[in-house]
This record gives sequence, C-alpha cells and structure tokens, in this order.
Amino acid sequence: MGLHFGTYDAEKASEVIDELGAEKVPVHINDNCSNIELNSKLIEEKYKYITWFGCLMHSLHLQLRDINSQVEVVKIVFDKCSKITVEVKGKLLLLPILKQKQHDIYGAKKVSLRKICDTRFESNFACADPVKKKKMYCKLYASTPKWRMDKVRGKPSPQL
Repeated sequence: MGLHFGTYDAEKASEVIDELGAEKVPVHINDNCSNIELNSKLIEEKYKYITWFGCLMHSLHLQLRDINSQVEVVKIVFDKCSKITVEVKGKLLLLPILKQKQHDIYGAKKVSLRKICDTRFESNFACADPVKKKKMYCKLYASTPKWRMDKVRGKPSPQL
C-alpha cells in the first residue's frame, strides 16, 4: 500500500472531521510511521489550523522496546514469560487446569495471562506481571500428570 494508504487514510479522516465540524478538531494525534505522517500532513494542508503531533506514548513504547531488547537479562525474562503464556494458552488442557488451581486457592479473583504485542504500550510488563502472580499456580500445575504428558504430542511438555 505504501504512501497510497496515507492518502486514503487522510480522505477518511477528512470525512470524519467534516462530519464532526472542523472547528471541533484542533489537533490530530497519531503514531509516527510514514503513512500516517503523510496522512497528517495532508490533513494539515486541508485544514490550516489543525496541528498534528506524534503520539508520545507510542514513541516511548518503541524506545522502551528497543532498550528492553538490548538488555540481555530483561530480554531473557520477557522471552520466558512470553513462552510460558504461549504454552499455557495454546494447550486445550493446560489453561482450564491452571484456572481451576487458581480458583481453588483464591476463589473468583482472576489474573489473566497476556501475550506480548509490539504495538501495545508496556505489553512486556503486562505479560510478565501475571506470570509472576501465577507462579504458585504454575508450580502446582506443573506437578500434575496432565502437565507432564502432553496428550496431543505424546511427549513431555517443557517444565516451567
């Protein structure tokens, strides 16, 4: 799609701005990719008083992601948390057992496992925090025979 998407997106944004009333839209905020920057420049040309800004949170997220990928111990922790989340969520038997162990110990209190997403701010931490909170459940779960033998593959699952 390249720069054509920026033009298309600017047309759609213009329709929304016109529908709302251009005087009600003083600022256009977005991420910093080239297509969206083109969109913003086209909007700024059409509506001279609308200023556009790159999203600060998106920029911070990209910088944190780059820093996290450079610090080896942080990268290892996030990679392991991601693998645990993918392993548990990807197994039809694992997730219900883990949820049952959690319910048996803490009742209705729920902690969800979350996958890492490159475009979601602090998703590394959102992935690692529930893994840390569920550590006890994971240990209890890892002690069950259902965890040790993955019925689908017919071989032992990786240990936590």
